[in-house]
Order: sequence, then C-alpha cells, then structure tokens
Amino acid sequence: MRIKSLLKAILCSVSCFIFSFCTLQENGDNIKSSFPEPQVKKQTELLSIVFRLAGNREYNFDHFKLYTNKIKEHFTPYRSHNAITAARDLVISNYISYDAVMSLAINLDDNLNLIEGVTLDERWNDADIDDFLVKLRKFRIESQFDNFYMENMSLYAEAISRFMPVYKKVDVSWYEKFYGGDATQDFIIILSMSNGPCCYGPQTKDPETGRIQAISILGCWLTDDDGMAVFNESDYLPTLIHEFNHSFVNQLNRKHIDLFSESGERIFSVVKDVMTARAYPQPEIVLNEALVRAAVVKYMKDHNETDDRLLREIINQKLSDFYWITELFYELNSYDKQRDIYPDLDSYMPQLASAYSKFAEYVENYDNIRPKVVSVDEIGNDNSLVSKNLKTLTFNFDRPLLGRGYSFNGGNKGDKAMPEITNVEYLNDNRSVKVSVKLESDYEYNLNLMGRSFCTADGDPIHSYCINFRTDK
Repeated sequence: MRIKSLLKAILCSVSCFIFSFCTLQENGDNIKSSFPEPQVKKQTELLSIVFRLAGNREYNFDHFKLYTNKIKEHFTPYRSHNAITAARDLVISNYISYDAVMSLAINLDDNLNLIEGVTLDERWNDADIDDFLVKLRKFRIESQFDNFYMENMSLYAEAISRFMPVYKKVDVSWYEKFYGGDATQDFIIILSMSNGPCCYGPQTKDPETGRIQAISILGCWLTDDDGMAVFNESDYLPTLIHEFNHSFVNQLNRKHIDLFSESGERIFSVVKDVMTARAYPQPEIVLNEALVRAAVVKYMKDHNETDDRLLREIINQKLSDFYWITELFYELNSYDKQRDIYPDLDSYMPQLASAYSKFAEYVENYDNIRPKVVSVDEIGNDNSLVSKNLKTLTFNFDRPLLGRGYSFNGGNKGDKAMPEITNVEYLNDNRSVKVSVKLESDYEYNLNLMGRSFCTADGDPIHSYCINFRTDK
C-alpha cells in the first residue's frame, strides 16, 4: 500500500495545517515525565564558544548576529588560549565535533567537573578529559566568561520567552506511550544561541534522582528585522520532536545493532556520499536518523496532522536521501497496532530488522522508482541555440506527478540564469509540465527543476533536472 491510500485510511481529515498537540499542563497527573520550561545553560554556551574559537564549522554559524557579534568582540582575543588549542587537538585526535561537544557540556556541573557516573559520547573514550577540563576552567576565568554570560541574561530571557509558544505545543506523554517501558523521563529544552541550524539530542541522567533526561539542544537560525531570535512553530516544533526522539532511538539501535548490520551496510553503500557530507558517516548513525525521522512522522500522524502536511514531511525526508522513510513509517504504524503483542518498541526491534532487508532492496532500486524527465518538447538539453521567441518549455515525465506546485532554480549558474516564468501548468494527467517563459535575445539560460514540488503522489521526488540553452540574436 502506498502513502496516498494509507493516509486516507488512517488519518482524520482536519482543516488546518498546524500540529494540534496537547500541552504538558493540560495532561496534569497523567504524565509521569517532567517537562520544565526552556533554559539557556552556561555549560552549553561555554563549550559552543570554545569550539567556535577552535574553528569547528558546525559551531561557526552567524545566523543570530546580534549575539554572535558579541561573542566575537568579547572572545576573539582568547583564540590562542590553551583551552582553544586543546579543543583543536581534540578535533584532530578524537574527532570531537557536533554532538560530542554537547555530550560533554550537558554532563558538567556548575564548576565544570564531570558529573559522576555519566556516559559520554564514545569519541571521548580515549581523550584526556581531565586535562581539557583544567584548561577549560582557566579559560572561563581568564576570558571572564561568567561576566559575558551575565551581561546577556536579558537576551537569553527574551529568547526563552519567544520560544514558549513552541514549548506549549509539545506532548511529551507521547514518547512514553509510543516507545513503551516504565522508565520515567525528564524532557529538557536547552536553547543554544550561537549554533545556527545545528541541533542535538543527547541523553543523560540526573545525578540526584537517577531519572533519564532526554535533552533537545536547539540552535537559533531565524531572526526578525531587529536581529532578535524568533522561533516559528513550523520550523522548530518538528526539530524539537526530532531531537527528543534521539534519546530513545539511539540506545535502541545500539542495543540491537547486530540485527541491522547487513541491511544497514547495504543502505549506507547507496547513500554514503551524501550522508557523510551531512556528518552521518557511519551506518549506525544513518539508522538512528532514519528511525528518528520516521518517528516524527508517526508523532504527526498520532496528533491528527493533515494529509498534505504529513506528505510534505515525507517528501522533505526523501529529499534528504532517506528514501525508505515511507516504508519505515508504515512499519512503526504496524508496531503500534500490535501493542498487545509488542508492549514496547524494544520488543519489536527484531521485526523491524527483518523489514529492513526489504528496505535495503528498495533503496538499492530507488533510482528506478523515482520519476524522471524523459524529454523536453521544444528543445533538447544543452541545445546551443534556440529562438528568442520561444514561449514555452514542456517537460515530460515517465509517470504521473502529484500535480501541485513547482520548484525551480538557476542551478550552478544562479538565479540570474533563470528565464522569466509567467505560468506553470500540469498536463497529460500530470505526466507533463508546461512552463510559459519570456526570453531575451542572445542570453544564456539555465533552468533547474527541483524535486521539492516535482514529485509523485507517494512523495518520490525527481532528481534535480537541468537544461541549458542560449537564445539567438
């Protein structure tokens, strides 16, 4: 069964395009887990700044310039500090980057001592953490980090206030219901002001209560006209749900990784280059990301999301090369219908591993599944010369498309190379797209069709397809 028919069968029809989530406060005593309000923490800010100064690309975004300019002004004189040199060495020797940095940050107490009994990201296993923490404490003092942090308290408070509408939409009770088990969780949101679009979902334990803490560390990548952080629901809510899922998914996959070794390697061999470029350089990491993303779709379905919004999320994931996201979503839905047999997702992992053998075959054959442009009526690709009076370009596909929307860009030559588009029309039962254009004489054009809108009803997007041509005089 494909996505369109499945959605009709399992989704309720609703008229709006936003999540209809329950809040923690509305569920009261029925929720075992705690969900405190968002916070900004010294430890995550400090480690983000240190690895920014060390040169880590993922800690050098400037989306929130109002804040990152303050960081540069205050901390640039300390770029040669021993703590920064040590951080650079850790990047080289132990690949300390991305979530490994935040893994340490959330497991440090207020005095920057490692909390007893915690488990850090495995990249820290062979690192001299004690030496690094000595240098980190000196950096904190000598750079007057605490003064910087206090000077920006009003900025942090404003950011937290702006995030509250997103926070109030999250239903943390879903995680216990869906993943099962009797362990209680604390769900912690940490806003990391300088990290741009990079977000992380580590897990730790409260040293006093022993309760598991699912942590979502969210960067800031949107600002208003005044340069202040904004947190819109459509961007931040799925990201928040995504990061909380990591706290459950990562440990489940790690526990059962042997069951997925063969299928995981097969899938990774197909998507290795693009996943490595996204900092997912190992099969296990890709498996984690896939299950987390499918769980986000499942969350949306369980909260009465619309068919269109659910399909859009699936298309976004396929555009990120998680081609098997639909099949994985089906499998999670199948698990949830058999809770009398499988009380938690842990017990269902052998069945999921079995399904992954089919997923691997699907991914290996995906280029034959996704739609393709087979011809352009008016010209051939890379036609050296066409008439400046040409009015239309008609693209023909090997199968019907969804038939809604369009997405173009100028490819590697930029938007200046795009022709002026005056109309877009689907024809031939959505097997053709007719693009009305206005051309100038003696001009080189580049038009790239994107899979974001040119996709099938099942959410399978085309590969980007580009035509190049020049008009006559």
